Amino acid sequence: MGKRLKLLYIGTFTGYWVSDSYRLTGFKSVFNVKDFDYREISDITMNSNAIFNTAVKFVPDIIFINKGERIHQLIIKRIKSVLPNTKIFLFNGDQRGKIQDDAIRLGSQCDALLINNICSDQWKAYKDKGIKKIFEYHTATDTDFYVPIKNSELKYDIIFAGGHYVNTFPLSKMRFDLLRELSKKFNVAIAGSNNWQVVNTANFVGRKYGAEFVKFANTAKIILGISAFDQIENYTSNRTWNSMAIGKPYLCHRYKGCDNFFTDMENIVFFDNINYCVERVSEILKNYDKFKVIGMNGRRLVMKEHTYKHRAQELLEIYKEICND
Repeated sequence: MGKRLKLLYIGTFTGYWVSDSYRLTGFKSVFNVKDFDYREISDITMNSNAIFNTAVKFVPDIIFINKGERIHQLIIKRIKSVLPNTKIFLFNGDQRGKIQDDAIRLGSQCDALLINNICSDQWKAYKDKGIKKIFEYHTATDTDFYVPIKNSELKYDIIFAGGHYVNTFPLSKMRFDLLRELSKKFNVAIAGSNNWQVVNTANFVGRKYGAEFVKFANTAKIILGISAFDQIENYTSNRTWNSMAIGKPYLCHRYKGCDNFFTDMENIVFFDNINYCVERVSEILKNYDKFKVIGMNGRRLVMKEHTYKHRAQELLEIYKEICND
């Protein structure tokens, strides 16, 4: 490039995300590297004048919008009218309907939409709405923050951290039924919203983010992964990368495209249904030394391919492609 690019990061987070380590140790930590001169707006009110004034004063090469909540599409048009050479990227790593609507609403105004899947139906829907440039772009983790903690007390056989959406999404019911079944047979702990307390045979520990999640995950022998979606090809949340970075056996529900990232029994352990999950938990606990190796292989995979430094490099490549068009 021959120069240090300027990047303005706009993170439209709900309340707890503003102070969570995702913002503090995520994109910010890597966009401060030599490739980028970094500025950030993460005010949950998303004041349009503040966004515009910051952009005009900073004159960024890239504006990276993490989701589009609370951002009016006119502000993007206004910025583009004053800064025609600034490239604006909208990242949508969320499958919830409102966020999908925001992607459609804002995406056609941006230079590119970045989404963490390769679902052909979604890509077609976005293109039909006038979004010309779409790139597969995934969440990631900070492997210096999400780490194994030596000599942690193993209090639980298995833990899960995530929401209980009460039949809102395709796998919401299976996630609930799975945790209820596991908690009947094993020592299970759940971190998340208060409505998980209905699984009264499990240990409910409330929300755990950032450093608290790291401590919590290190008290488990196994970390469970089950998304609310399994038919969105290549889709995964940053919970996967954060969990695998802990270095424990990661027991994950198989989803469309998962083999593009992982190898079963090498760096992850897959299951297809509730009964098979129960069997695999028993197998892991019985042969834990063998599966600890698989867990550390998972951490090494994440360190090799799925950190924020990797995503920063990918963003540079996307920027180059957009500039060359």
